[in-house]
Amino acid sequence: MPGQGYQLPFTPAELFRNAVRAINDDVQHRRNTTFDKLPGNEQDAYLESLQNGNQNLNGVPAHTFFESLLALTIEGFFADPIYGGNKDMAAWKMIGFPGAYASFYHLVDQHGILFTRAPMSMGEDNRRMIHIQPVAAQPKAVGPNPVGATDKKGGR
Repeated sequence: MPGQGYQLPFTPAELFRNAVRAINDDVQHRRNTTFDKLPGNEQDAYLESLQNGNQNLNGVPAHTFFESLLALTIEGFFADPIYGGNKDMAAWKMIGFPGAYASFYHLVDQHGILFTRAPMSMGEDNRRMIHIQPVAAQPKAVGPNPVGATDKKGGR
């Protein structure tokens, strides 16, 4: 139903896998190459066809895939670099965002002044190096059906 948000039966990962598989197949069939090898103007044209089209990408409407891709690209561009995007805090510098300073308390009552410090990431150390948390360091999944759990013989 329009206006009710995302209504497909796919998880975000399934949505991307299905759509990207269909795009790869389509480009291979039409151009005998892969999307990443297309010239930039042809990549742009293909993305515009997804934005405005109604192609079926393995069950994913093209415009739905495009809107999801655009939203996640923007999120990645403006996210804290600790998550792997926004290299060198370029997006934050572009818009003048100060980043993740622990405290702005001393500035709360100062209005109309320019904040000129360089952006700071949550994962930045005192040498201004950003440490991205590796996947292996993520906490283990818990619950009745944790992702990546293996079945053991003999029950629990």
